[in-house]
Amino acid sequence: MKDLNDKIDLHKYDNIDINLERKESIKNLFNENTWTNLMALAIAVGFFSVIFTICFLAIILPEKIIEKIVIFLGILFLGTLFLAIIIIGYSYIVGLLKSRYLPVSDDEAKKININNVEDYFIFINKFMDNKIQLKLFLNKKHIDYIAELARVNNAETVIFRMSSLHKHRFGIEYSQNKKITYIYLNCNTIFPTIDIDYYDCPKDILFI
Repeated sequence: MKDLNDKIDLHKYDNIDINLERKESIKNLFNENTWTNLMALAIAVGFFSVIFTICFLAIILPEKIIEKIVIFLGILFLGTLFLAIIIIGYSYIVGLLKSRYLPVSDDEAKKININNVEDYFIFINKFMDNKIQLKLFLNKKHIDYIAELARVNNAETVIFRMSSLHKHRFGIEYSQNKKITYIYLNCNTIFPTIDIDYYDCPKDILFI
């Protein structure tokens, strides 16, 4: 795995300015499950905001010390949970907004020196780089373009698989004759319009 990764430049896009045009609407990157998750997130944020406010007001009122300690611990717990919800919401919303700008054709990709599927994955990692890991939204246009880029290396068949890639977003496996390319996508990626089966990821593939 290390040898394969050493063959590509993972820092190819570190020192360039990235200016992309929006190509996808939020609607085209959503499905029913995504809407349900965001609605549940919004309700949770609202609920814990109310509870947090009530607890905060309660702690500043005259009460016995033991009751104040209990309330304080309750606020600490709810505050931590509220912060976690905010971080998850940030990951979803900002990831969704940025995913709309990912190239889906050669017209824009060539301008930023994307020539094959490895370049594309390296670019996505750079473009989605953030202190908080952002959710990546890929629809059928993205998947079709990834398959097109994979065929640049003479692959006749491109097979997509979802897998647990840990800290990586993408994995690439080539058959011995390089006629088949397997693209592994992190199971945290959101696919609003397509179904991709889950497979265990081999250890000796190219991780990006």
